[in-house]
Amino acid sequence: MSDPIEGVKTARRKSINMINDNFAAISLKPVASQADKSGPVIEADVKVGTVDRSAHLQAIQGDAALKTTGVTNDRSEPVIEPGVTVKPNKRNSLLGEVRTAGARRSSIDTIKHDFDTISLKPVTDLSDKGAPMIDPDVKIATVDRTAHLEGIAKGAELKPASETNDRSEPKLLPGLTVQPSKRGDVLNDVRVAGARRSSIDTIKHDFDTIALKPVTDVSDKGAPMIDPTVKIATIDRAAHLDGIAKGAELKPAPEVKDRSEPVIEADVKLQPSTRGTLFNDVRVAGARRSSIDTIKHDFDTISLKPVTDVSDKGAPMIDPTVKIATIDRAAHLDGIAKGAELKPASETNDRSEPVIEAEVKVQPNRRPSVLEDVKAAAVRRASFTAESA
Repeated sequence: MSDPIEGVKTARRKSINMINDNFAAISLKPVASQADKSGPVIEADVKVGTVDRSAHLQAIQGDAALKTTGVTNDRSEPVIEPGVTVKPNKRNSLLGEVRTAGARRSSIDTIKHDFDTISLKPVTDLSDKGAPMIDPDVKIATVDRTAHLEGIAKGAELKPASETNDRSEPKLLPGLTVQPSKRGDVLNDVRVAGARRSSIDTIKHDFDTIALKPVTDVSDKGAPMIDPTVKIATIDRAAHLDGIAKGAELKPAPEVKDRSEPVIEADVKLQPSTRGTLFNDVRVAGARRSSIDTIKHDFDTISLKPVTDVSDKGAPMIDPTVKIATIDRAAHLDGIAKGAELKPASETNDRSEPVIEAEVKVQPNRRPSVLEDVKAAAVRRASFTAESA
């Protein structure tokens, strides 16, 4: 049996040799006529007009008198029904929230991965080394527990304070009211509006850096160039508009068979899509799940030792040589109820405000504008959540 590959090679060689023999046998005729026939063919009854180039260029360089449009009927915008309300696109705000949530989610996943990859070594030595180390030359005194408890029951006599001058709190004028700090709320608002503010500043910077060139030549050269030999037909505008207003009579379709919808069996029931509510549940459950996993991991890694000794050693150790005086509790409470008479301050020199140099300009606080942005974002977020639901 012959090799099929060798047969293919032999047939290819024969065809190549045949082509070479045919090319060798062909004798080309010499070119006798060098007439150029590449020019366009123009019919005998067509007249080609000439153009005065200088006059044409002068007409282009000169100004053209354009007719003004009396009525503009712009139909490029989409037709919106009277009862339809078009809401603004919230894609940019959604992308900003996605970027913020993405960085937060990435950090949470990194922390969770670090906790999962930590391998704790088992405890092999359970000897308790928590007892205090006492120097050998230190002497520890003994305490009579019964006498010590009786002394505690009797109480100690404390001397009443003759004057209390508490200067730990700042001194406020009588008409001033200190409001609670809103620093935490402002920081949260700043974090939410950070990405949005950054994108707005970038766009504003791009617009501010664009330098437009002034327009020096306003001559209109957009008019079409029409050959003088060309005849432009006129049209009856009123009849043309009447024809457009009447419209064209279309033939009705004998039968319309729409097969674009999917084929659904008669016994199949389609449930409404829960994609919007699912996304809301995922967003709400994201932070809760992260905190639950962290708390669960902390509880799982804590190993509590069983309580074997329940004796109470919380009583203070008092030296036997110390004498504890008794106090009249009723008189002491009366003195506390009466209070201490404080001397009024003769002069107040409040230096709590920062010192600002004369050449330094303090810009106004942007917190109200940031709060307005946050309120607007909250409204958009609520409407977006309602639409998704």
